[in-house]
Amino acid sequence: MSFLRRQQLSTFYFFLLGLSANIIPMVVIWIAVDDILAGTLWSTTVLLIAFSITDILVKVVSPAIINRISFHLSFALLTILSVASILLLVMIDDVRVRIAGVTVFGLANGFAIITIVTLFAHYETADLLGNAFQNGINSSVFLASLGYTGLTTWFCVAPRIAIAVCIPICFIPLGIYILLDKEPLKDHLQGTAKLVQYTKLPQEEYSNDKQDTTADKPRSETFLVLVKSFPIFIYTYLSNFCIHFSIAAVLTTLTFPSSPFLPRDHFQYYRMISDAGIVIGGLGSFILGCTGQEWMNKFFGIRNTGLLVVINVIHMLFFVVASWYRFLPNVIHVFVLCFIQGITFGLAVVQAMICATNMFSSPYDKATALSTHEVGISVGRIMAAFLGVFIEKYLREHCTYNLLLGEYCLARIPSSAGWSTNLICKKQGLH
Repeated sequence: MSFLRRQQLSTFYFFLLGLSANIIPMVVIWIAVDDILAGTLWSTTVLLIAFSITDILVKVVSPAIINRISFHLSFALLTILSVASILLLVMIDDVRVRIAGVTVFGLANGFAIITIVTLFAHYETADLLGNAFQNGINSSVFLASLGYTGLTTWFCVAPRIAIAVCIPICFIPLGIYILLDKEPLKDHLQGTAKLVQYTKLPQEEYSNDKQDTTADKPRSETFLVLVKSFPIFIYTYLSNFCIHFSIAAVLTTLTFPSSPFLPRDHFQYYRMISDAGIVIGGLGSFILGCTGQEWMNKFFGIRNTGLLVVINVIHMLFFVVASWYRFLPNVIHVFVLCFIQGITFGLAVVQAMICATNMFSSPYDKATALSTHEVGISVGRIMAAFLGVFIEKYLREHCTYNLLLGEYCLARIPSSAGWSTNLICKKQGLH
């Protein structure tokens, strides 16, 4: 097989890895959150907190583990964690157990993401594979929204069943790994299969290098890599903070009596439209990046990526003001703004990953920078979740007691039966 053909297949496989490894977590913490919490007034971001705490801990710890075990074992482990988390989520009809299932999802997601970014860091075209992987993630977000919204809103499937049917997807990443070209992974696979053989240095060489210990050098180099990667962390953190806070904490309180659908469905459509923007933004940068034009590298450099983050911040602040003052006449304006924010977010996260891969030549330095990028995602999500616990409650109570909008103050089904039964269709006589 020619090099070009192998490269094309690897790019396609890493796109599928991003798609398949991320689609179930996105269903759980991105689109199904209000259904999982049906019948409660708990903040929507409670699930983000449960997911993100374990997710970020695993992302911090797992690089050291993954570099010491084979990728075969890593993919087998993440498959087991994914299946276990879905079973925990759907088998027992108790909101506390469902939250525990979401916590296990955090473990599975964190381990899966770090495994995959460590994997593609060993390939020569890591920047292209990283772009494909991030666009797979962006596409999974949209497919999760479209699929879950379609099943629960248009086809009257109960939320519990809609999540349960995702179990076969857990095995797809393992299948893709089996198909991958493993020639670039030869050093890693050999290094984890047997002990490294050491050769004793001559006494003179040992004496001259005595003060430069092998333990100190890797630490100092890793520290320099982390310092250089810090702007990537900041931009990724801010981008994810803004979009998670906007959708999961603010827009959950912004529904309209004039809309042709129920309050609960507002959240589904906000997510789906925002996710469509994320896919378009990410794929747009991917297509332009594949042209190999030098101006692309300059335009989407680390500084200009910051401009995209600023646009995301402006959208977030506007949504807070719109929820408080309710000056928008109908839901169409929110749809347009969600779409634009999605585009800028999709561009920002893809370009941040490309910058991370272009900063370094060593596979291990690239893996460290990419891990920093992924930790930024988790930190942004969890900070948005903690702040959202207070802000969503504050906006909801203002809407309920000051604006007197009643059921239009929270995009959620008020009954706990809404988890196992599609109450929307039942109410309309469609189920």
